[in-house]
Amino acid sequence: MDSASSSGIEDGDDEINSLYFEIRYSSDFGRYLVAKEDIDEKTLLLSEKPLVYGPTDDKELATDTVFIFCLACCKQIFPGEVDSGQTSNGDANPKISENNLYNCSRCGWPVCDSMCERTPIHSENECKIFSHLHIPYPPPHKWLMYKSVILLRLLLLMKREPALWQDFLEKLEHHTDTRKNKANCVRADEVVLENLQYFIQSMKEKEVSRKIARKYRLPFSQDKDVLQRLIGVLNVNAFCANNLITKRIARCMFRTGSLFAHSCAPNCSWSIEISLFDKKPRRRPKNGSVILPKVTPQIQVYSAIPIKKGEIITIPYSTRHIFFGTLKRQISMESVGHFICKCRRCMDATELGTFMSSIRCFKCEIGFLLSSDPTSDDAQWICDNCECASICSVGKVVYFVTKIQDQIDRVESKDLEWFDEQRELQVLFDKYYGKELHENHYLLHEISTKLVDLLEDRLNEHEDEEVQNTLQTRFAFHVKYLLKLANVILPGFNNYQEQLKSYVEEIQNIEIVQVEANTD
Repeated sequence: MDSASSSGIEDGDDEINSLYFEIRYSSDFGRYLVAKEDIDEKTLLLSEKPLVYGPTDDKELATDTVFIFCLACCKQIFPGEVDSGQTSNGDANPKISENNLYNCSRCGWPVCDSMCERTPIHSENECKIFSHLHIPYPPPHKWLMYKSVILLRLLLLMKREPALWQDFLEKLEHHTDTRKNKANCVRADEVVLENLQYFIQSMKEKEVSRKIARKYRLPFSQDKDVLQRLIGVLNVNAFCANNLITKRIARCMFRTGSLFAHSCAPNCSWSIEISLFDKKPRRRPKNGSVILPKVTPQIQVYSAIPIKKGEIITIPYSTRHIFFGTLKRQISMESVGHFICKCRRCMDATELGTFMSSIRCFKCEIGFLLSSDPTSDDAQWICDNCECASICSVGKVVYFVTKIQDQIDRVESKDLEWFDEQRELQVLFDKYYGKELHENHYLLHEISTKLVDLLEDRLNEHEDEEVQNTLQTRFAFHVKYLLKLANVILPGFNNYQEQLKSYVEEIQNIEIVQVEANTD
């Protein structure tokens, strides 16, 4: 078997258009990709299955109150969803736990159903260890248990492919030195390592045959330094795929995908397809045996805009943070990715002319405050009005912005009906738009995004025609507002642009209907 299938990753063709890029190295970026030639917009640069993947832990808080995900398809499992059924003698189905979760018939850990328990990513990896060594669910720590399982899968892959460490994993960025100085990272590493020892402790504490012990002896399983480095590799290089419709959240690490550099003004876009999990099994026509659906997620990277020969090929590591202001983005990236971004947007105090972090000067009330050093978290802010040139501390700026953020959060915490919530959000938007906040400020972008989400499916729900027209006009304004900023920050071919453009078409259809109604 090749390395993909033996790791529990389904067979299939990866498409890596290496004709378009080459690997470079620098002390600042590590390994990264550069365009070999001019690349047109919408060019598929990469379609790749992960080396390893698994469910993502739903939150980073140190708590055992966590959601449960299927180890095979990464779907969130809700107690009570499954039909417990009965055995032939009338007893409760032993695969169904007391809290009405389906448990794998081999290892006893939660999965969706019998099809998922047979899926190779589970059945060929931790399931064999858990079943042969009798490792019961749950582990000592439910917090980060899925990251612990992914680490176990990575060690099993390294056992099958001994050269993987030296040829690939050892070369990836891991930021271990930085992470060792952060208490939250140290604690998280301890939790993952304690879970890992729980997974393999039976080889020491229980009577297992030498054959089984030898079969499941993992590389580096007692080398804490290497294990911490591997945890860092997963943290820094893995992608998170989140499908809100199917409630699947997967953490995936790719061989080529891990080489793309980050930028807050990227020239490429990426997406991970995880709806493949929804395909149903089929039977072979000759013997009727069941063919399980391919459940491997796959990343696709496209050029979002034209890329010139010699340019670094970049993606946004997190599309959720791309519309934050620079200071907030830097804090987030340093906390999660352990690096300070110095892309062209981060180095520009105006953020490519958008002024997404700028607030009105407290002194002259005419100009806008800009950071004197955007990549520093303690730099002074200076008014861009040449007659004022007032200097302000970053603390005062953060305090002012935080007060407005609190107002936005309070609206959401009220758990209002959608109509009341959108009305209160619009009041906040109007209060600060172009006044105390620059009209493009990221907090206004956040409010605008919330309004579009609230109004999207309710444009024709209100009985009052005048109110309905107001809501439609409001929706149109905010869609165009978001699109204006997206054309600078996230231009070209990407899912965000496509979504906004579909809203524009919806607005145009509404306007056509309104014109026809007025004509009649």
